[in-house]
Amino acid sequence: MVLGPFSFSEYLTAVEKTALAADVLNPDVRFDSHQHDLLLGLFDAFLEVGGLPEAVLAGPAAHGEVRAQILADYERDFIRLFGEDLLPIVKSCFRSVANFVGSPSKNASVVANPSSSLNEKINEVFSRLENWHLLLVSQQRGPGPEGSHKYLPKRYMFDTGILRHLREAAVPSIRLTGTLTAGARAPLGGIIENQTAIELHRRGLPLCGWKKSSSGTEIDFVYQSSARVVPLECKAALAVNLKHTKGLCDYMRIYGLDLGVIISLAPQAELSLSGGGTIVNMPTYLAERLA
Repeated sequence: MVLGPFSFSEYLTAVEKTALAADVLNPDVRFDSHQHDLLLGLFDAFLEVGGLPEAVLAGPAAHGEVRAQILADYERDFIRLFGEDLLPIVKSCFRSVANFVGSPSKNASVVANPSSSLNEKINEVFSRLENWHLLLVSQQRGPGPEGSHKYLPKRYMFDTGILRHLREAAVPSIRLTGTLTAGARAPLGGIIENQTAIELHRRGLPLCGWKKSSSGTEIDFVYQSSARVVPLECKAALAVNLKHTKGLCDYMRIYGLDLGVIISLAPQAELSLSGGGTIVNMPTYLAERLA
């Protein structure tokens, strides 16, 4: 058993909003614009606090201090398991994932111009952190197996609150709706992608993305259940339209699929494609409904 952080519905229960938690899990419930705005605000708080129970229950005034203590406890464990010599690499691996989440994971973002021996140590640290489920890894595939080996994986933090604690230490916290400038909003896509990765990992599913080519379209995740395969794309947009669907459309056309999903900040909606097929927009606070 892998015990992970709270999901959004569990977070809502912890902050005594049990009726909303039940509605979030109920696929038959649709939310009006007022409820959508309310849930976006609550999800914004959830993404900042994260899902670690001790941090959630500490309340807004103390969750940062609790997360800092949890990270300090991890560092003591890392020293015991890795030794002090590797601790700087461990911390750099965490910072690298937090700073570049949503982008290919490169050893050069951990340590600039690493030597061959340093590359081996970085790979060892990444492997151990993944085995302990502190980092989640998503392999990137292409249309043909011969091209997939050249794509670097993506990595995600096991808790979005920890990611933001590391990433936003020296900058104001980014808000889902309150941060309006494009430059300041840019990291939100990676944060939403990180939380979606957590939800997929919670179901025991392997994480995998897809690229049409090295310079072509891509999608963030391929959701594979026993019943079907569904491509997923994460967007920080407050409204979605067909311009957001290019990667999904390419994947659906190549593999003959009739359904794709966008995870975004926009209300629930369905987009019908001219060539057939449907793309469902799922608000990010409903990602638990992917099951």
